Amino acid sequence: MPVALDLEKPFGLNAAGALARHVAEGDPEAIETLYRLVSRTSRYLLSRRLRDEDPDDFLHETLTIVVDAIRKRQIRNPAALLGYVKSVVRRQGALCVARNSAARRRTVTSGSFLVANATSGANPETELISRERSDLMHRGLVTLCQRDRELLTRFYLLEEPFHQICIEMNLTETQFRLYKSRAKARLVAWVRAIVHR
Repeated sequence: MPVALDLEKPFGLNAAGALARHVAEGDPEAIETLYRLVSRTSRYLLSRRLRDEDPDDFLHETLTIVVDAIRKRQIRNPAALLGYVKSVVRRQGALCVARNSAARRRTVTSGSFLVANATSGANPETELISRERSDLMHRGLVTLCQRDRELLTRFYLLEEPFHQICIEMNLTETQFRLYKSRAKARLVAWVRAIVHR
C-alpha cells in the first residue's frame, strides 16, 4: 500500500510510524517519501553550512544510513523517525565539517605547489603514484557487479548526466542514488582493505 504523505504539513507520529513500517518492507514509494523528507530536513544545513559538499552525495549517504537503520529495526520507536532523521543529518554534517577541516590542514598553498611543480618538470614519482591509483581503481571496479561498475564508470569517469543513466539503465532517481552510494561505499571499502594490508 503506497505511503501518501503531505510533507508540507506537520509530520504526525502515526504517519512517521507508517512510513518506517513501509520502508522496512521495502516499499519503493515509501523510500521515495523518506528521500523527500531527508532532503527537506537537510536543506538548511546544505545551503548554509556545507556549501562545498555535493548535495546528492550528502543526501544519499544520509538516506542510506536511515534506511539501513529502519530495515535493521534499530529505531525502537518508529514514531520518532523525524527526530532520528534530524540527528543523522546533524551527525553527517558534523562529519563533513570535520573532514573538510582536516583536508584544509593537509592542503599546501597553491603558490608553493606551483613553484614546486614548475621546477620539477615531469616527476616520475608522481606519474608512478598516478598509475598505481588508476590500476587500484580498475581492480576495484572489476570486483563490483556489472550494474554497479557501469553506474560508477558512467557517472564519475564518463561524467554522463544521471538522468541519461537512469533512462538507459531503467532506474528511478532513488534507485540510482542508492545503487551509486552503495557501489561507491563497496569500492572505497575494497580500496581501504587493499591499502591497509
